[in-house]
Amino acid sequence: MRILVFRNGGFGDILTTGPVLRGLKRKFPDSEITYLTHWYFEELPHLLPCVDRVETVQDFLPPHPEFDALRREYDLAIDLTMAAERSPYLERWNRTDAMCDVAGVTPSSFVPEIRLERGPIDPKRIALQLTGSAAERCWPMRHNRLLTEMLVEDGYEVVLLDNEDIGWETRGVINLAGRRTFIESVKAMSACAAVIGPDSAMYHFAAALDVPFVVIVGAYNPALLLKHYRKKKHRLAYSRIPCEPCFLTPRCGIQPEAKEHRGQAPCMRSITPETAREHVMELLEHEPRAPSRRSSSCRLRKGTGRQKVLYLTPTFGCSGGIRVIFEHCNRLSRRGHDVFVASEDGGCDPSLSSFDLEVPVVSPDDVPGLRPDVVVATGATTPWTVLRWALDCRIFYLVQGMEPYFHGDAASMQRAHASYRLPQLSLATVSPHLERWLREQYGRDSELVESGVDEKIFFPEPVFEKHRARVLIEGPSTVPWKGVEDAFDIVGDLDVEVWRLSATSDHHPGIDRLWCRPDQETVRKTYSSCDLLLKTSYMEAGTPLPVMEAMACACPVVAYDTPGMRQHCRHEENALLVRQGDIVGARQAVARLLSDGGLRARLAEGGVETARSRFGWEEKVDRLERVLGLVADDA
Repeated sequence: MRILVFRNGGFGDILTTGPVLRGLKRKFPDSEITYLTHWYFEELPHLLPCVDRVETVQDFLPPHPEFDALRREYDLAIDLTMAAERSPYLERWNRTDAMCDVAGVTPSSFVPEIRLERGPIDPKRIALQLTGSAAERCWPMRHNRLLTEMLVEDGYEVVLLDNEDIGWETRGVINLAGRRTFIESVKAMSACAAVIGPDSAMYHFAAALDVPFVVIVGAYNPALLLKHYRKKKHRLAYSRIPCEPCFLTPRCGIQPEAKEHRGQAPCMRSITPETAREHVMELLEHEPRAPSRRSSSCRLRKGTGRQKVLYLTPTFGCSGGIRVIFEHCNRLSRRGHDVFVASEDGGCDPSLSSFDLEVPVVSPDDVPGLRPDVVVATGATTPWTVLRWALDCRIFYLVQGMEPYFHGDAASMQRAHASYRLPQLSLATVSPHLERWLREQYGRDSELVESGVDEKIFFPEPVFEKHRARVLIEGPSTVPWKGVEDAFDIVGDLDVEVWRLSATSDHHPGIDRLWCRPDQETVRKTYSSCDLLLKTSYMEAGTPLPVMEAMACACPVVAYDTPGMRQHCRHEENALLVRQGDIVGARQAVARLLSDGGLRARLAEGGVETARSRFGWEEKVDRLERVLGLVADDA
């Protein structure tokens, strides 16, 4: 079978078609693949595995008559040019994923490969890519100069890479900018201990050649850019200012093709040389980024080295439970463990949850081949799936709620009850209330691993203008025990602006503004800009994450009094608690809080102090590592 693949674009665009080519070879093992691209990039396709021949086009921009003429000679012709841009889900898709979708293939790995060998490596040499292909991707040249000076003072040689000569000739600098072909620059980069640069082709080549890299990102979503490189040694410099990511339409007036706009994007200017230096030092010294109070004695379990951990979820939905699971995975990965996630329903897009995931997603069918050291089941159906795998490893069931009561049919309810009695699984849970419930209802002891709140994301930041009192309601109306309809009844007769956070877009006439699955920065600003959060759940196993996040953002809380809510809420100290179902009492509590500025300030201060003293993730993950057996018992 003869296959023609056409990709016109930059060096990075061409390199990242490598997984598509592997997928085609996997699907059509006896195929011969011809690669068609612009003549300027002809050298690169010859270095891609799976490419048998290379043809070229003369013009970079369409039309491309060469492709139209050649395609008639092939059994299959695939145009990957602008594949991601043609996708209706551009803001949710990694470009490699989009190209694989266009080609209809699933490669064995999404990391590109190249027929180049790395080395020999100079441990005191760092490469610095100076610019990106578009103005909004470029770091200010002044930042590049300052970073270069810092690294030279640290005793490193800095290799400057770019397609234009900038004329830097100074001690400690090897200036290859504009003096080497791109492939020669890649070879020079591969001999360095690390490479630093903006979103450009070079970090793709660094990933392909296993060179540690720091990527400086502003306008584009780093979760998508780095989706397939999470197991590579890298750091991300990302400013997280309110207007980013803006993808292909910069909101700051930057014109992508305007050279005079290079380095002018606010998101890129806000990333300092000190930040970039800190990231590359972490890479070179092989030290995890963690607060200094974390003891170095918290080491991997004796005799085992780094552990392989798999979390199994029922699905990738948008919920507090999924948020906690992703936090576990990300933070264990940052501590040196090999962490994977599988979704029981076969889902492969964790971005549907609206939370960042930094670890690979694997198919449930591939789990037995991973041979994990630890498996963590996370929902009432998942323990049965884990047992069918018949794995020789430690198995835990992370219980985050009273799942038998989440199901309407008797069969699902009984199966959930039975899941807590499975002797093959050790139980862990997120609240003292659940710990007592498991002991009293099922005779099972469990390990307490409480959840936290990321203080780097959730902190007071009121930015939305407010012209009258504003009440925030959180949760979906489709889950009756969440009590959202109670919340609307409570505020219905009050002169307030009603905002809502929800994973679903179901409309209610009393809503002034609805945030459906917003990013976490918007969630923070929403909490911070409201006078109170009204949380009227009837059945919470522990203090819900939205309540904890609101406290961290200095947003006072009015909530139904449940055993789980009392895990962190103290009436009149950091929240107002009201008897379940007491609409009148809750309305009076809301009105009281809105009319008493001193009370609001006191509860807000109490919430922030509770968050500061009790919600830190590092201590929670210390405990998680011990419970899962990932660190020595004396850690």
